[in-house]
Amino acid sequence: SHPQVQTKVFKTSAKSVEQELNQLYQDILDWKNFTLPISSPTRSSFRENSDENNRKIVVVLHLGVHIKATKFRLERCAYNEATFRIPDEDGYSPSKISIHNDHPFGECFVT
Repeated sequence: SHPQVQTKVFKTSAKSVEQELNQLYQDILDWKNFTLPISSPTRSSFRENSDENNRKIVVVLHLGVHIKATKFRLERCAYNEATFRIPDEDGYSPSKISIHNDHPFGECFVT
């Protein structure tokens, strides 16, 4: 049997993406048999109650919005900064705003 695959394309809007990611996070928390990726330090606590045949895997890809890009490029670093040169689809245009206030402005988050 092949795994079920679902895809979702988010609207190019900070508010919409935040809502969609919050919903995805809640869905993950609600999955009874959810197992975390191997690199997660808390994986063992989830793994004990999971069935390998029922395992759910979540992959989130952010392909960026680089204005000069001519092809898809996976980003290696997510900076803690919201600066939009042009407004998003909802008209929002932040400048030098931290996304997560509990981390330094401009910090690079790496997976």
